[in-house]
Amino acid sequence: MSDDEDEEICRVCRSNASPGNPLFHPCICTGSIGHVHQDCLVQWLRHSRKEYCELCKHKFTFKPIYSPDMPSRLPLKDLFFGLGRSIGSAVKCWMHYTLVAIAWLGIVPLTASRIYNCVFAGSISVLISLPRDMLSTKNIGQDILHGCLVVACTLSAFISLVWLRVQILNGDMPGWLMPRPEELPAARRNPEAIQQPAVAVEENQENDDIVDDNNNRNEQNEEEVAAQPPVNNDPPAQPENNVRADNINWNAVDWERGGDDPTWERILGLDGSLLFLEHIFWVIALNTLFILVFAFCPYHLGHFLLINTGLTRYILLTKFEGVLTALCGYILVAIGFLICHLIFQITKLQRSGRMFGLCYIILKVGLLVLVEIGVLPLVCGVWLDICTLKIFNSTLQSRQVGYLSAPGASIFFHWLVGMVFVFYFATFLMLLREVLRPGALWFLRNLNDPDFNPINEMIHLPVYRHFRRFLLSVVIFGSTIILLAWLPEQLLLYLFPNFLPYHGTSQHSSPIGELPLQLMVLQFILPGLLEQGHTKAWIKTSIQLWCKVVGTFLGLRSYLLGDEVVARGNNNQPNIENEHNAHVPQNPLPGLHPAPNVDNEWNIHQPYAKPTYFPHRLVVLIVCIACTFTITSSAVLLIPVSVGRFVFNTLFGQNGLISSSESGTPVLHELYTFSLGLYLCWAFIYVCSILQKWIPRGWRIITEKIMDFVFLLGKALLLGLFILAVFPLLLGLLFDLVVVIPLRVPLHQTPVVYLWQDWALGILLFKLSIGALLIGPNNWLKADIEEVYQHGLRQLDLKKFIQNTLLPVVVGLLTCLAGPYAIGHLIPLLVDVNQTVLYLLHWRTYSLIIITTIFMVFCVFEIKQFQTLCDRIKNERYLVGRRLMDYDPLLTSKS
Repeated sequence: MSDDEDEEICRVCRSNASPGNPLFHPCICTGSIGHVHQDCLVQWLRHSRKEYCELCKHKFTFKPIYSPDMPSRLPLKDLFFGLGRSIGSAVKCWMHYTLVAIAWLGIVPLTASRIYNCVFAGSISVLISLPRDMLSTKNIGQDILHGCLVVACTLSAFISLVWLRVQILNGDMPGWLMPRPEELPAARRNPEAIQQPAVAVEENQENDDIVDDNNNRNEQNEEEVAAQPPVNNDPPAQPENNVRADNINWNAVDWERGGDDPTWERILGLDGSLLFLEHIFWVIALNTLFILVFAFCPYHLGHFLLINTGLTRYILLTKFEGVLTALCGYILVAIGFLICHLIFQITKLQRSGRMFGLCYIILKVGLLVLVEIGVLPLVCGVWLDICTLKIFNSTLQSRQVGYLSAPGASIFFHWLVGMVFVFYFATFLMLLREVLRPGALWFLRNLNDPDFNPINEMIHLPVYRHFRRFLLSVVIFGSTIILLAWLPEQLLLYLFPNFLPYHGTSQHSSPIGELPLQLMVLQFILPGLLEQGHTKAWIKTSIQLWCKVVGTFLGLRSYLLGDEVVARGNNNQPNIENEHNAHVPQNPLPGLHPAPNVDNEWNIHQPYAKPTYFPHRLVVLIVCIACTFTITSSAVLLIPVSVGRFVFNTLFGQNGLISSSESGTPVLHELYTFSLGLYLCWAFIYVCSILQKWIPRGWRIITEKIMDFVFLLGKALLLGLFILAVFPLLLGLLFDLVVVIPLRVPLHQTPVVYLWQDWALGILLFKLSIGALLIGPNNWLKADIEEVYQHGLRQLDLKKFIQNTLLPVVVGLLTCLAGPYAIGHLIPLLVDVNQTVLYLLHWRTYSLIIITTIFMVFCVFEIKQFQTLCDRIKNERYLVGRRLMDYDPLLTSKS
């Protein structure tokens, strides 16, 4: 090795050391990259924004260099000066953020609410007293909550308008809103004129390719093209700039606004400036404009319409006269916009007509979205409730009384039930599309189609088409609800008179009770079962088997599933070599389904064999489908609940905790019996399907699988003992002792702890804790949980996971429970106390210790902050520089 290779050089500037700029060895790297100048390293770290070596990952250390006159202790003058400056900065920051919070969370919603009340008061005196009402503190909390709703509606409407504008421009406007050819500029009416510069450019490009070695000639050609004047005084345009591009760039209203890239910090005032006060003013103005334009005017127009038509008294009976009156006003406004558009089109005022047409499209889309998302699920929920009255032992009169007592809650509950029904019905249709022949469900929209855009359809299709679709959806959903709810109800009442009704309330004597367990069932049991991959596979297999049996019996197997040779072909195309498919026409039923769309793979219509008496066979197929729906729904309503009731009655007895001693009828909420029975039925079907796969392989494979399953089951039970029993019980009990009992039970009373309730509450707390842990900062517990999730149950080292993760958490929870209990019961043994202090020590020790612990943690945090403040003051006053430290293996091993 030569001397040049042993010479130490800087890894950045590749120069040697000098008396005023020595080399340092700051990390583990050796050789030609082992040394560096301090200035070079500082400059590189400032550029890379890192504090460690990118090769060996060793963190660089710098030793501070202080002034020689720095005292051994920080003077009180410097300390108080730095502390005062920090307190001043903190107070200034606190005042600014307090002002921001008061402005956005107080002033904006309060002004919105009181302007709304003033506008709808309909009195001049209220309008005159509006400035005084703004400063009033009467009902300020209620007005702020009401104003938050108004502001949310304002922002939602504004965002929806902007988004809808983008949809309209990106999805093409309807043909009746397009500008006519005579309205376009002359250059765009004459496409040959605008293609001349492009032709010249193409000729120059050909010259460049042919005469590649002559640069002067190329430059001359380019200059000639650039100097060529445009035709008709219009700028040169590309050939693809046609009428459609012009229509996309057309704006009825100037929506664009200039800006300097605003951020949320600048808009909300979190950057420390007072520019947010201007934004506050504009938000208040926007709220006022929204109230006047989108609430006041439609409401009074609708009120005028209802008064003239005599429908006011019917609207009042619904308890939602405000919303319905505003909707009537919006419909009237939409009709007015359409009429104005037609008038301006007739009078040749095309631009004004397009502006009114654009406003009509916006209102039309908004009303149609309200119908699709709001009205249709509400109708389904109400009809489903009516069809299941006898299942829950209810009547229309009781439902009417409940609606009149709480109309808002009743409407929301029915809408939610209808929305869930529509969602699962759409999921079932998507499963059907995966099984049936492509094109069998031609009359239903394919939700998986990437080209399906409901907003674009709302823009283009006329209102009567949407109204026809709405009626068709109501008929389909209503008929399905009758088949799935009303007919099974009547069948069960006829075959099993003592089975119905279901019990929707639990007795207070039952240890399994009330809201927490219901939330647990809805949050874990039912979604967990429906999200199982086996469940979807079983449903698809059942549908396919039903189609084979019924299709073969009716001669419609080709119509339902398609021919096997066709299904094995590529791209679902018919195989001409098959004799059966050779005579199948390309469109055997032109009146039943449209022609195939070969441009979209989601809308392919696979050919099928058309038997004789085809319409009659379809009628019989529809009857079979209805019977299958009714029988399947009856089985779902009967079997899981019967199994769940049997299990609970076996465990607790006929006259035990579950059943009443007088009548012997079950009083447990049927949600629990249905969930338990559903899971037991699912487990039985799962075991049968597994045995069906294992039996042909021999008993040795079955024995191995059973042993493997028992091993996994043991691991799952042991792991579930901690996750589903120990953790929820400890969390729920700790939350009950710390929060619930001090707030609910007076001091002179002895609280009663329900372990079932605490366990159910702990399930929800455990779920929230896991969610907060996974989205929070990195820590050892989060790393262990993610590692277990990645490896799975089969590869899980259960012993290591229990020792390193589960037991420390259990010990921590037990310490939080046992520590306050021991302290609260040990003090009365050592010191004589009265009864009040005894109760305080027994049941308030948990809250006191938790508060004390939080206070101690806060004190430790403040001490660390004070030390950081002292170091910062010392560095600002006496720090003169920093010196890079060489790598020391001893210090690294100690750290």
